[in-house]
Amino acid sequence: MKKMIATAVLASLYFITTPVLSASKPPANTIWEFKGDKGKTLWQVCGGENSSCKIVGSTQHYVAVLNHRSSSGCAFGDFYIVARTDGKWEQRDTGTCSPNAYVTKGSMNNGQYMTVDIGVGNTIVKRFPIEYWSMQKRFSGSNRPKWKEIDRGQGGVKVNQ
Repeated sequence: MKKMIATAVLASLYFITTPVLSASKPPANTIWEFKGDKGKTLWQVCGGENSSCKIVGSTQHYVAVLNHRSSSGCAFGDFYIVARTDGKWEQRDTGTCSPNAYVTKGSMNNGQYMTVDIGVGNTIVKRFPIEYWSMQKRFSGSNRPKWKEIDRGQGGVKVNQ
């Protein structure tokens, strides 16, 4: 009987402490490992397994994250921009603490910049460009059109696309 009680106590301690242990370690090779303000990982500021954060925009180079729990008491929450290439995150000012604020994806400069926009009502309060698109970038490297000479009998140059 004493062994059963001891086993039950040890098992309950294991289940109580397991979330605490796993909350201290972010998933490997993810943005949650990146460090930012004061050396904290994104996992730490978002609350670990019980995360209060949501990814609201993601591109090849940047990720926009909204934390529904604000460190400053803002009703809207905290907003982070994560740089994948640098392995860092920065907290950004959203321009509002309104509980009616919203996040939406958008674009600017004729669609060259993909953005994450913070708005209240019909007004965009802040706009964060998170990716740049251009014809030069899209058609560079292996995506560049290749030119090759065709038979002399037909003359001219032909495009392989």
